[in-house]
Amino acid sequence: MMEAIVLKKFGAFANLDLAQVPTPTITSKQILVKRLAVAVEPYDVHFVAGNAGTASLPVTVGSSIVGEVIAVGSEVTDIREVKVGDRIVAAPHLKACAEYVAIGRQAFAVVPDKVSDAVAVSQAVAGQTAYQMINAQLQPQAGETILIHGGAGAVGYTALQLALLRGAKVYTTARQHHQAQLEALGDVTVIDYQQQSLKDVLNQVDYVLDTVGGATLQASLAILAPKGKLVSLVDDPTRYKTSLQDAQQVFMKSRGSDLSELLQLIAATRVEVQIDQVVPFNLANLKRGYQLSQANQLNGKYVLA
Repeated sequence: MMEAIVLKKFGAFANLDLAQVPTPTITSKQILVKRLAVAVEPYDVHFVAGNAGTASLPVTVGSSIVGEVIAVGSEVTDIREVKVGDRIVAAPHLKACAEYVAIGRQAFAVVPDKVSDAVAVSQAVAGQTAYQMINAQLQPQAGETILIHGGAGAVGYTALQLALLRGAKVYTTARQHHQAQLEALGDVTVIDYQQQSLKDVLNQVDYVLDTVGGATLQASLAILAPKGKLVSLVDDPTRYKTSLQDAQQVFMKSRGSDLSELLQLIAATRVEVQIDQVVPFNLANLKRGYQLSQANQLNGKYVLA
């Protein structure tokens, strides 16, 4: 048996508690890791509230982890180079907030020596999402324009850096007090969404990464080029009766290969990471992190290690 933080009932964060649960038994296609760090993800907050995903309760929470490998399934090394003692990062759907976690062989990346536990786990969900949206879904080319909503957020901050690496001209929405920080990253134009309208700044943009939905998504469709492409992480563009063929809602899929490539960029200091704070792993700190995330009071990732 092992200790884990479990959700007993959907709703309040008070429904999270410590419990003894069975230690995972891995299959031949899994690795077993000892938890080193987890990050608070917006998905976790929505899941606890009952607004995202389903599971039989009680269930161990947590969707991002860095861990030390303590066992490797016999079929894992057929396709992955990993050994006992390595640090890995992954984004399991659930069950990260436990002493030990089983991870599928396709879902993890080995963490480079130059990358800390906190930095690696901060990118497990947000960074991996940004990587897939920019480098697989949208693929902006040099000189093309892209609008990334929420540039100061965890996904947006990594996404705009990846778009810059591809040579794109980047526009992003953020509050005014984030302007200097975001523009320091490169050729970035910050649109203060509290003071400016998209249509007054942009027209015929080639790509849009939407992290907001609703009215913001509608406004983004209005300034998207006829042959442009929009992906939304949070809303379905077809709800707004657009005639555009290339506007869709897309979800991140856990791929260790994507995480590995992103971590190499971070290790080479080509992508920087925002961390709000790193605190000891315990129940009280996890609840506090969920509260801060729900209240939108974090500037970067909240990590428990």
